[in-house]
Amino acid sequence: MPRLFLPARVATELAVKQGTPSMPTLSRARVANRVLAERTAPDFQHAVKLVTGQDIDLRGAATPGGGWLSPAVPAGGTGWGYAGFGRLFFGVSRNEKACTDWHDAAWVYENIDHEVSSGRFGLMDVQRLRDAEAVTSRQADRLSAMLDEIKRVANKMETGSLAGSAASMIVAKLRELGRDVNVQRNMLVEPAPGVPSVLHCAAEALAELGRQLSYIWWESNQVLLNAPNYEIDAIRYNIDSYLSMNDLGQTADIPLLLASPSDVSDAAQIGKIREVLGRYDSTLAGALPAGMGSIIGDLTQQPVWAAANAAITRRITAELDKLDPVARLQTEKVRAAYEAAAHWMTNLRTSRGRMLDPTPVFAIRDRFAGTTASQVP
Repeated sequence: MPRLFLPARVATELAVKQGTPSMPTLSRARVANRVLAERTAPDFQHAVKLVTGQDIDLRGAATPGGGWLSPAVPAGGTGWGYAGFGRLFFGVSRNEKACTDWHDAAWVYENIDHEVSSGRFGLMDVQRLRDAEAVTSRQADRLSAMLDEIKRVANKMETGSLAGSAASMIVAKLRELGRDVNVQRNMLVEPAPGVPSVLHCAAEALAELGRQLSYIWWESNQVLLNAPNYEIDAIRYNIDSYLSMNDLGQTADIPLLLASPSDVSDAAQIGKIREVLGRYDSTLAGALPAGMGSIIGDLTQQPVWAAANAAITRRITAELDKLDPVARLQTEKVRAAYEAAAHWMTNLRTSRGRMLDPTPVFAIRDRFAGTTASQVP
């Protein structure tokens, strides 16, 4: 049977085993609750980990230590910049490792989102919960039918032609058996909502969590999957527009700049170039992509590229921030559903000794990491 490590560290493991044809046996249904050790509810990436077992680190990859762009071009490296009159005024190179790390992190979920949406990936298996619901529902129905039949036979013997001392003894045994069967049935269905119902609610909560995680991902995946290349290109295009509106041409790839012949030095023109580069303002050349904000500074100095890196990260994290509230809300719903299931399983465990054999036998093991329940923001 599956081991379901669920959001808010609520885990359920259900094992169903058939007994004799006349009395199927639910041999083991174990609900293990693991409440978050953290004081806060999980964000999107932690929810994915808890529900599927899949590691994903979007936040870390979105904030690379070396930034996305570096105002330095290693010898023989690639990049782009601006040159004129025989000198390179600025050059930047992509942090290829950071770009690759982000691409890999984003595609971890992109590659599994359809499976998560369908309710089955890794440790997540909604159908197993539905199967357990069906087994317990059938068992409750069988016990109800058995109880009705016992009552019918006992009543017929008490009022029919078989009445007598021997019949009375049989009726008494039937009544005793009926009480035991009723106890077993009530363990599954009384008081409401009952075991089948709480398993149904747990399955629905888990299925909805999978659908919502993938839906909110689909809402943001175009931005996330195209980052940071889209943002880096947007910054370059903006700088090109800024340079063009100041009659300075455009940037070029570093190999082309280095291969260009040197122009005659012109102090006045060089001074103009430095002055234009020194007062770069992205808002003058058009807006950058939503969420990036503006970039202002001297293109020949480190701070403006630090601002560019921050703008790229800001746009990515703005999309990640859209994922987290949905993950928190849905994991809270699953936690509540599984706490209800755990409560019922605990009652079944404490009543286990009263059950006849073969009958449904439920064993529960609650594993609490020992903290408060997560809170929905």
